[in-house]
Amino acid sequence: MKQYRLTNTVPVPASRVEGRSRFPLELMKKGDSFLVPMKDIPNPNKPQQVIPYSKARRLGIKIVTQFRSNGLRVWRVK
Repeated sequence: MKQYRLTNTVPVPASRVEGRSRFPLELMKKGDSFLVPMKDIPNPNKPQQVIPYSKARRLGIKIVTQFRSNGLRVWRVK
């Protein structure tokens, strides 16, 4: 069986260390929205692959999404 060598000299990427996503969910207030451009949506039929709904639930907020001609609009509603 192959053995893998452990190391602790490789730094963890900053985005994982800070726990931030590329979406400003934690900064949003009720009624705020942001647009995810179409070029950033790999599969328009599955917005759940783009927007972190599970993170919104962990933050205790509710979001609503709607596809527009220029991208996916995300609103905080609760």
